[in-house]
Amino acid sequence: MVLACVLAGTLVPAAAKADFELPILFPVPKTISVPEEISHDVLSSFVGVKDLTIEVRMTGGNMIRDVLVKLLNEKYRGVTKRIVLQGEVNRVHVNKIRRLDSYEVVYRIGRDGLGSKTFSALYALGPVRKYIEIPGEFGEDLLGRIGRLKFYVPVLQLGSRPFDPAVEEWISGKKHHSRRFALPADIDPARVYDLLKFHPISLQVQTIKNRIPDKLFNVLKDLHGVEVVVMVDGRLTLDDVKHLAGLERFSLKVELGQTSQFTPGLVGLLNRVAPP
Repeated sequence: MVLACVLAGTLVPAAAKADFELPILFPVPKTISVPEEISHDVLSSFVGVKDLTIEVRMTGGNMIRDVLVKLLNEKYRGVTKRIVLQGEVNRVHVNKIRRLDSYEVVYRIGRDGLGSKTFSALYALGPVRKYIEIPGEFGEDLLGRIGRLKFYVPVLQLGSRPFDPAVEEWISGKKHHSRRFALPADIDPARVYDLLKFHPISLQVQTIKNRIPDKLFNVLKDLHGVEVVVMVDGRLTLDDVKHLAGLERFSLKVELGQTSQFTPGLVGLLNRVAPP
């Protein structure tokens, strides 16, 4: 309880009322990603952040607790809730998620692929956006199964090798209106240019201490019409955000752990990451 109070205290907007300006001329979507067991006090601290999505990572199974559903619906009414699932998903899990007033799901494919029960449960969600995180090494069979889902966005983790021709053909299929590629911070920047042939795309970029390495950043800032999702943690600073302002368009995903450290005034900082 003491830890929760301390963390919550570091998040209040009043701690970040310094008079500064950020050269940002477009809305910046922000995702706060938390583990399901995070303190409710800390989770509630992000109420009022502009352009917000709340992401909950299920860590103890895929059954979202009633108390968490209630908190999300009451504190974040009208805000998109994104639930991250992994392992086997069944209809009971899906029915619990449906109790949220506005939601999306992420499914992280593991070593067992996409089982029949999980496929059926995800399919049963109907017209709900589903981000399907696909590991770096995957085969045509898995891609074919994923392709039978509806309303999904494939999130392809870039591995060490180029895509096989069959995989490239799948990615290029007309039925995929959007593709997202997850890039490690140490990726060869030249590989980014190869991804432009799959347009429209978005890029999800890992950082090192909340900074994109210079060589990769120089490539990203020259891209046009490509959303860049920047993965950061709770120690995000004003200088980190000023650096990102050099990108044509970006969004932030702030990933918190159960005992994460936070920049004082994080909520205030996030609210300033917006047009004047």
